[in-house]
Amino acid sequence: SKIPDSSTFSSKVSTIFGAVNLFAHVPFTIFTIVGARPQFIKAAAVSRAIRTVYSSDLTEFIVHTGQHYDTDMSDVFFEELEIPKPAFHLHVGSASHGAQTASMMTALETLFLNE
Repeated sequence: SKIPDSSTFSSKVSTIFGAVNLFAHVPFTIFTIVGARPQFIKAAAVSRAIRTVYSSDLTEFIVHTGQHYDTDMSDVFFEELEIPKPAFHLHVGSASHGAQTASMMTALETLFLNE
């Protein structure tokens, strides 16, 4: 499917949030959070659209959770799918599902409060 251009995106956002053109004031910042193969694949398409179509309206920061830190489970996706290197790395590592989730949430909260 065709990626809508920046003016179409701006128009849709204005329709959703009211008549105010949000892009006229402040560009949006998006944190794309990845950590496993399904997120890498989805992030590749979204990140490409942001860089090629919406770069004047959106700023993207890629955050890697670190739950997959092996080259074959992480770095290869950034290279082959041409995803920009992560701006932030949470270094969550291996743990139980609950411990990983808690570590991610704590690290993300700190990141969002500081950025």
